Amino acid sequence: MDKAGPDAEAHRAMERQRRARLTFVTGVMARTVGLAGLFISLRISLPWLGEARFGVLATLASLGSLLAFLDLGIGNGLVAQVARLEATQAHAALGQLVSRGMALVGVVGIAVASLLALAAYLAPLERLFHGADPATLDEARSALMLFAVFFGLSLPLGAAQRVMAGLQEGYRAHAATAVFALGGLAITLALPRLGGGVLAFLAAGYGMSVLAGMPLVWTLMRRELLSVPGRGWLGSPDTHRLLHAGGLYFVLQIGLLVGSSVDTVLVSSTLGPAAVATLVVVQRLFMLVAVPVQMGSLPLWSAYSHALASGDTAFVASTFRRSIRWNLAIALAGSAVLIAVTPWLAPVLTSRLLVVPVALTLGQALWSLFDAWGVAVSMRLNGAHIIVPQVVTTLGFVVLSIALKVALLESLGLACLPWLTAIAFAVAVALPYLTGYRRLVFGAA
Repeated sequence: MDKAGPDAEAHRAMERQRRARLTFVTGVMARTVGLAGLFISLRISLPWLGEARFGVLATLASLGSLLAFLDLGIGNGLVAQVARLEATQAHAALGQLVSRGMALVGVVGIAVASLLALAAYLAPLERLFHGADPATLDEARSALMLFAVFFGLSLPLGAAQRVMAGLQEGYRAHAATAVFALGGLAITLALPRLGGGVLAFLAAGYGMSVLAGMPLVWTLMRRELLSVPGRGWLGSPDTHRLLHAGGLYFVLQIGLLVGSSVDTVLVSSTLGPAAVATLVVVQRLFMLVAVPVQMGSLPLWSAYSHALASGDTAFVASTFRRSIRWNLAIALAGSAVLIAVTPWLAPVLTSRLLVVPVALTLGQALWSLFDAWGVAVSMRLNGAHIIVPQVVTTLGFVVLSIALKVALLESLGLACLPWLTAIAFAVAVALPYLTGYRRLVFGAA
């Protein structure tokens, strides 16, 4: 064997690791800024807006994650395809793919924003925000209209972040996120003095996070990777491949987001928007566990794709094993700390307006462990473009999770939600991966 072969492969593996570490470090920095902003915003907005109006704000903010699947999975489909083309150094083909993918998501964004604005105008909001007074409902309707605009922008701007992830340059996206989060925090600090309401807090928080994708668009244009696609781009092979790959990710995203993020909507419609505030406090605290797990795992998606395109299966196997161990260790240690400090920290963050049930904290800790394991497995499968098992298990998770919550939420109360999520995940996702799909998921590890 040519000695240059192993040396070149070792160099590529080291470069993948370097970029993954850089993306992890900048991601942690960006999410630290974001988390600080969330907690400071919570400390400011909850006393200022009151529990009901804050519940409206929290519900709207959660819709951004809940509806992310409306990009039709194209953003996620871009990651692996961009990584493969980058591995082969096909710059011209890469530019065509990025331009056509971004244009496709932009068209989808315009259509989705229009439909959301129409729904915001016509929807009977008293069903979504159970027990809210008329003034709060009027403010919620205006905020939903603003949300529609930001969400429409989030689809193409979010696709730019996915392209950067595929290029293994997620650190650029994280840097932009941190800068815009600081700007949003500065605006949030001034809002009580300016008399800002739900709309202003939504723009400072969710709006600024969306706009963080704008510098990335400029970067792609400067590199000649993004331009106006030529005539007939909708019928091009690139577009067809993105729609095909995106279709599987589309179904997968629906399941993941609905199964784990529907809680705020169910709580708001069943127990009222004030109960959402307690749930959001716990969820935000446990983001201190989820963020390191996600930031350490997300760069591996493109790294796995890049390695498989280069034939480096040893890198994939060893990295996958380490990812599972580290994710579970981080989740276990972080959850233990949060179980101990939440009874003290939650009242401090909420000016003693809320008391968090211990059962809710324990349930969120259990769910964090399952989620950490699932993130590691998902990155491995996404990197290899093994989507069908994820779709099958996720659909089971969605059905079981929602059925349990609809049946038991009103009788068992708020504290049952994370327990039910964890039970649904264990039965519908973890068990099939460890039995029927074991060879496919873990065979190379």
